[in-house]
Amino acid sequence: MAVVSAFIGEIASERGWSNYLRLIRSGSDCKATIVSADTGSNGGATYRFNIGGRSYHGTGPVCSARVGQQVEITYLAGDPSNSCLGSPVERLADEVVSFLFGGLSFPDQS
Repeated sequence: MAVVSAFIGEIASERGWSNYLRLIRSGSDCKATIVSADTGSNGGATYRFNIGGRSYHGTGPVCSARVGQQVEITYLAGDPSNSCLGSPVERLADEVVSFLFGGLSFPDQS
């Protein structure tokens, strides 16, 4: 069981899941503005938001983003540079499903 826990901990750290968990537990929501968007296959966007008179930015996946669009983000109050586009609960769920689906779809052929 300790090996499984260590494996899950390593995956969580490597894939950024621990960051989503921190945002779920201690995050605050606010509006951000999309400042650049890739509508191609990557579908990523860069957003900017202000907390306490300081400007912060982040990136995240969003296929339909338009420059100037207002979006919801979640950030850590103690470290606003740590943020995610949208809900960290949804982002974590997407990551876990992708991980599980990838493992089921492409099993190790060794």
